Amino acid sequence: MILDNRNSVVIREHLHHDGRIIYLSLQDSEIDFRLKKFLDSVEKKSVAWMSVLELTDAIIYERKKNGEVVVYRGGSCTFPLYWRSQGNPIHISTRLPIQEGNGFSREYFSLFFANLCLQSSYEPNITTRTPLANWRRFRRGAITRFENGQFIEEMVYFHEVNKNASLEEIINNIETAFNDYGALQTAQVKSVLELSGGFDSTLAASAAPNALPRMLGVSVEFPFYEFRHEAATQIAVAKNLGIDRLILDGCLEFPYESAEKPPKFDEPTVFVTGLRHAERVAAIAHDYRASRLYVGHGGAQLFATNLLDQDPVSDFKIDQNLFDNKSIQLIKSYLPQFTNNPWLQRNTGCFVYDACIDVWMKETYGLNVRTPFSDLKLFRAALEWSHWCNNQTVRPDKSILARSMKRFIPDAVLNRKGKVAYDGVWLRGYTQHADKISDHFEQTASVLEFLGLSPTWLVHRVKQIAEWKEVSTKEVLAAYAIFELVAMSQIFTTRRCNLGRVIIIVRSNYIEEKILE
Repeated sequence: MILDNRNSVVIREHLHHDGRIIYLSLQDSEIDFRLKKFLDSVEKKSVAWMSVLELTDAIIYERKKNGEVVVYRGGSCTFPLYWRSQGNPIHISTRLPIQEGNGFSREYFSLFFANLCLQSSYEPNITTRTPLANWRRFRRGAITRFENGQFIEEMVYFHEVNKNASLEEIINNIETAFNDYGALQTAQVKSVLELSGGFDSTLAASAAPNALPRMLGVSVEFPFYEFRHEAATQIAVAKNLGIDRLILDGCLEFPYESAEKPPKFDEPTVFVTGLRHAERVAAIAHDYRASRLYVGHGGAQLFATNLLDQDPVSDFKIDQNLFDNKSIQLIKSYLPQFTNNPWLQRNTGCFVYDACIDVWMKETYGLNVRTPFSDLKLFRAALEWSHWCNNQTVRPDKSILARSMKRFIPDAVLNRKGKVAYDGVWLRGYTQHADKISDHFEQTASVLEFLGLSPTWLVHRVKQIAEWKEVSTKEVLAAYAIFELVAMSQIFTTRRCNLGRVIIIVRSNYIEEKILE
């Protein structure tokens, strides 16, 4: 096996029986503890490895016997992980070698587009295809096995818990999970908190009291009527935590605002629409000399969502005017896999946390992004909560957090009027940036057409959204994500030459340069 690690993923190796374990994580300060906890669990008793692997981490187990390699990737693994099999040994990488002249997959972009329109913003876990024709993705929430460099099987892993846990047991398990999380957060480093004034970000800070003395809160404020109660709650939370609060003007970071230091993603991601916000927070943390960013991501997905359900798939209609015939046929052939797939089940842990931007923050600003809601213990407690609510025929909500963690949550949060939906912010973003988005689509029209998309259709849809028409925004979101990959990673790009502008178009197995008139 060849492992190529070219980003901020941290690795630890451990000799284990007839082979070696390679543990991968983004959490520098916690990886040794996580590895030890994992080893203690699997050596003291016979357990499924995925049942004790942290959701955000991965393990490669290389056995001497039969040249077997088994890869376990947690359901919320926040860093990319790919494989290529061209004989023995198997090649595994934490980054796609997109700049090395490999052939690209046109089909991938059609499937990515459909995946995003069907299933929100998560990494396209439904398919193992990648932009590179000869590379495949290790699915999140999966166990993938190889022998002598050849792919053997891929298995989904469903987390099982006590389906009949009492309310008292669930409360105790939530408290224990937060205590374990807090014990790992020390006062040795400076940190920044994305302080929104909600349950989740408040708990991310208050459940880590040792980190509070050197923590700075960063809040976003909007001058719109629907946000009239937000600032007061944020102020009250900061006061309760005993930390200073820095205020950002949300109007300067609407969705689609350009970033100054855009990352080069391996795959399209809708996180590009929020890069400016992430960049501003990361820059503040860098100036503050912080090495950790606390966020409350995943709280709603754990405690206000039924984890026993399948994540919903949108009613996506294939518009004949948006796609060319080849893309239409490909998407139609894959629709059954999109809509009936075991990795859509929420008890895989695949819908807790979507954080492909974390690698960029770590590489560019030296930040470790940390949320308690991606911790395995808290996920398992939330799964018990879903079972309890299901037994009581009620919907899960965050009342269980208020009950179990009340001492950590100020009254301003407990009594708040409810967090404001950001739909209006998104629409204002489209209104402000409609011309820029349309210009991007027109500039890359040849590439979009090559990928089977109609730039004219997309430009018209942008105009409709900017006018606050009741139409789907997902198609524009997906196309913009592809455009940003084009611009940032230079998979497709343009350059000047003596004959004019050259567009580099990637075919299935070679790269072709065409002179544009």
